[in-house]
Amino acid sequence: MTLKRLEDLLPLLDLVQDLPALVLFAADLRHQLLMVNGAGLQVLGQQVGERFQTERMWPPCPATTPYLGPLTLTDQQGRSASYSGKILPLQEGYLVMALPEVTDLQHTLEQLLAINAELLTETRGTLRDARSLAEQARTDELTGLLNRRAFFQASRKLLSEPHQMLGLLVLDIDHFKSVNDRFGHLVGDEVLRQTAQTLQSNLRSGDLLGRVGGEEFIVLLNCPSLFDILQTADRLRVAVQDTSNGSGTPTVTISIGVSLVESHFEAALDRADQALYAAKSSGRNRVVFQEQEDPIAGSVSSG
Repeated sequence: MTLKRLEDLLPLLDLVQDLPALVLFAADLRHQLLMVNGAGLQVLGQQVGERFQTERMWPPCPATTPYLGPLTLTDQQGRSASYSGKILPLQEGYLVMALPEVTDLQHTLEQLLAINAELLTETRGTLRDARSLAEQARTDELTGLLNRRAFFQASRKLLSEPHQMLGLLVLDIDHFKSVNDRFGHLVGDEVLRQTAQTLQSNLRSGDLLGRVGGEEFIVLLNCPSLFDILQTADRLRVAVQDTSNGSGTPTVTISIGVSLVESHFEAALDRADQALYAAKSSGRNRVVFQEQEDPIAGSVSSG
């Protein structure tokens, strides 16, 4: 039997992992969790990177033989429940899929767990279409960045995982209405696209960047310190200021409001909005950091 890799199965798993009752998780040969869906997180109380407590599942994980049948899982409160499940050995470990042991769900489970080369081939076009639709639902059409909803979802996910200091940046293109009034909306759209590209090229791969509407962008940074967060914010400001947008397209500047994300994302967003307002009110093209109370001015343009 040729064992599959987890990454080969991800397109199919994406289609079923959000089913409310489906417990889905994968672990490596040392039982370190590689993925776990929402229902799995509720039952196991463990996240990716943690070691799965194998004594909480029966039967134990097989070495090379798939298992389909009754399966027992013990939740984080020590309560055991019966499931209809499948344990699928992988090259790097194993995959567990389980539904509560209800008769009318058994056929559904068996259909969902028919992971084989024939099914992957037959559904390749459907999966491409599904991924395309999912991507469209997550991205801003004009800039290709995360849209407001997708950015907030990704931010809350990052907040729930182990992280360093999180800095929230709310950015606004200065005098953008004047750009539209003077040059027209086509030029305005190009300014938005170019600004998005400039911001993206000056961020790390793990940073989140989205467009939340109009000329406003938002960034979530995962940095070692407040100094790094403010330094990154000013680097973005300078990069946009120094970007040449081509013949006939005006160069623009941005104002940035910064706050730290602690326990409540919405509170951090309110503080960043207040800091952005302070940056606009004090001359634009600058970074302002908002602590719990009064905003503190950061970098100011020299121009």
